[in-house]
Amino acid sequence: MAWRPAPVPADEPLRQAALRDLGWFSAHTDGLSEAVPVGALRALADAARRLCGCPVGLVSLVDTDQAWQVGVEGGVDSAAEGAGTDAPVPRWHVSPRAQAICAHAVAANTFLQVPDVLDDARFAGAIAHAASEGWRFYAAMPLRVAGHPVGTLAVAAPRPHRLSPAQRQQLEQLAHAAEALLAAQHAREALAREAARLGDLARASGDWLWELDAQGRHRWLSEDFERLAGVPASSLIGQVIADEPCVDPVGEPLGPGLGLHARLAAQPPQPLTRVVTRLLTPRGPLYVSRSAVPVFDAQGRLEAWRGSARDVTAQVVATRRTQARDRRLHTLLAQLPGAAFQLRLRANGSQPHFLYVNDGLRELLGANPEEGPGSVLPLWQRVAKADRRALAQALRAALRQGRPMHVELQFLRADGQWRWLETRATAEPQPDGRVVLHGFTWDVSDRRRAQDALRQHESLRLAHEGAERASRAKSEFLSRVSHELRTPLNAILGFTDLMALDSRQPLGDTQRRRLEGVRQAGQGLLALVDDVLDVSRIEQGQLRLRHDPVPLAALLRAAGEAVEPLARSHGVSLSALEPGPACARGDAAAMQQVLVNLLSNAIKYNRPGGAVRVSCETASDGHWSVHVDDEGPGLRPDQLAQLFQPFNRLGAERRRIGGTGLGLVIARALARAMGGDVMATSTPGQGSRFTMRLAPAAPAESGGGASGAAQAAGPSTPAATGREVLYIEDEPLNVLLMEEVFRTQPGWTLHVARDGETGVALARQLQPQLVLIDMNLPDMNGLEVLRRLRADGRTAGLLCVALSADAMGEQISAARAAGFDDYWTKPIDLTRLLDDVRRIIERRAGDA
Repeated sequence: MAWRPAPVPADEPLRQAALRDLGWFSAHTDGLSEAVPVGALRALADAARRLCGCPVGLVSLVDTDQAWQVGVEGGVDSAAEGAGTDAPVPRWHVSPRAQAICAHAVAANTFLQVPDVLDDARFAGAIAHAASEGWRFYAAMPLRVAGHPVGTLAVAAPRPHRLSPAQRQQLEQLAHAAEALLAAQHAREALAREAARLGDLARASGDWLWELDAQGRHRWLSEDFERLAGVPASSLIGQVIADEPCVDPVGEPLGPGLGLHARLAAQPPQPLTRVVTRLLTPRGPLYVSRSAVPVFDAQGRLEAWRGSARDVTAQVVATRRTQARDRRLHTLLAQLPGAAFQLRLRANGSQPHFLYVNDGLRELLGANPEEGPGSVLPLWQRVAKADRRALAQALRAALRQGRPMHVELQFLRADGQWRWLETRATAEPQPDGRVVLHGFTWDVSDRRRAQDALRQHESLRLAHEGAERASRAKSEFLSRVSHELRTPLNAILGFTDLMALDSRQPLGDTQRRRLEGVRQAGQGLLALVDDVLDVSRIEQGQLRLRHDPVPLAALLRAAGEAVEPLARSHGVSLSALEPGPACARGDAAAMQQVLVNLLSNAIKYNRPGGAVRVSCETASDGHWSVHVDDEGPGLRPDQLAQLFQPFNRLGAERRRIGGTGLGLVIARALARAMGGDVMATSTPGQGSRFTMRLAPAAPAESGGGASGAAQAAGPSTPAATGREVLYIEDEPLNVLLMEEVFRTQPGWTLHVARDGETGVALARQLQPQLVLIDMNLPDMNGLEVLRRLRADGRTAGLLCVALSADAMGEQISAARAAGFDDYWTKPIDLTRLLDDVRRIIERRAGDA
């Protein structure tokens, strides 16, 4: 068995703090300092061993890792012979805490007696242990500081022994004496630390400390006084403090009899709190803020004054300058034609009152607003009721957001005249949480009358110009957004199509499904861009719709074929009752777009296994109604009221149903542009009916070409050989995509130019069958490239197609007007790209 270390007391951190607070441990050597009263401790130890009949007496202090022992030791047989008559030998011993018996007494925090260490399991092998020094008997009383055991008073002997009750009581009494010694030392150290702490705080604050006797004579001055005043502190000891005059915030004396002596002589004595006085020093006047408390003796008589002093000269000078500046400003404001004011109020707008108003405000208002509380409410009641809300909003914005306040309002003067006043103000937060408004008000009645007259004459022109500016700004914004979104979409959708169509390196089923997810996300974003552009075109009246007779049967077939794959994927059946040879008047493509939208919604919002039915009927006024009925959950009346609001999908986005929230908005706008409408009715739980209302057209008016909605593109012509295409594009991904597309076409050669200048040069050299021109190049735009090509006889006849991410109608029209043979918008549909290239080249060849 091994020696068992003592357990760590629960209050170990507090115990260590109490031990360190004795001031007996050196911070530099991590050991006992020379301040330890070794003689007194040894005397206690000697008395303990003699009273207890033991050869060894010890005072131990148990540190974090070590036990320090100070004591005495007599003859080895003194215990047996009864009292240790041998001359004591001083002991000084340091042992590891884990090997010290006294640590067990500290841990137990009570009397510990070990009659024979050989019989105690805690100290197995004690005699052979280096820390035991051959002891077999040990008894100790804990020594406490602030209630925490920090060491022991102990006795020991080399033979088994046991203290009598009288000896134990004497040891306990000696321990109390030792604790009194420790408590006195602890109190002295605490006072010393407190004094040092106060001195450090005073120095850190820049203040000096002082003490006067009852007659006002200096008893003590801290060393900082000489640094601030330039006078040695010792030269003032015993002298009566100067009768420094008390001053106001700008340093002016408060008056005769109001000096420092008068404040100190007040009966009964009262504490001084930030009393500012002027102290004359060799360095000039010093403005001092003094605080002090009177000190009384046991009989309640004034014994001394103790206080602090702070140099506030800089603050006094700054206040003096500020007040001088304010006086000059007030003099200047009095000469202005308007009115100035300062209004203080809480951050929530409550408790407003004027700090300052000049004479101009009194003249302007025809009233006499006084400075102070309650001075604002009468003026508020004179503000026109129609303007009070605007005034309150401007005031809240100034108080809460720090915005400059600017408001114009009508005010009723005391003489009964209504005047227009303009007010501008800025808010200045105060340390107490309030806000001060610094403002200026002037009469703008004449200006308002002139403005009203001007608005009456020019309101239409201004409204028109504003609408045009808004339209241009909106068009520019949408054009930019469309371009910035279509450019990356061109690469995303293009490479998606390439990977899906790659027969040489086909994708696995899992990769195809993942790629399809990317493609659908890209198509969804593209649909959103197209829908936003459609809404913009409709709002600005830029749609150019035809008004031709369109066969309804062909319209229904074309729309049904377009949504058939969607219906299959959702498990929804689709049926239509064709109206025979009936025709409606409008734009075939627009009609198909509206009907496809209604059918797509009926499929997406249907129940699994549901049905969609399309039917037509005529109204009494001859208009055709195309009904689309579904078997979905239906719509509540409140949902029907919000149905045609842009981007309002009625919660469909939470059900992961695709869409942008613009389809119905566009559908209704297109229908109305063709003289029709889109309407909806619904029964919750049974389904909905959406109706496209169309203007009638006589069947005799319809020709073979009127059913463009149902016409499909013919089969692509076989690939020609030996053809060259020049692509002028600076975007690397777009170039890479086009190169990958043309690489699949034997006999076709794609040449690439990275800027307009190079593209014009290559066109002259190659004379390609087709030039694809990006509209945004680093050195010039596509219109400039086309102008140079058309201006050169060698390239004037080349087939030129604009290829751009800008899908706004104005840009497309401008490009065609400039001479482009066609305008293709990004993202390019790769499944149609080569067909379009062949078609436009062969069309040119046919025209030739």
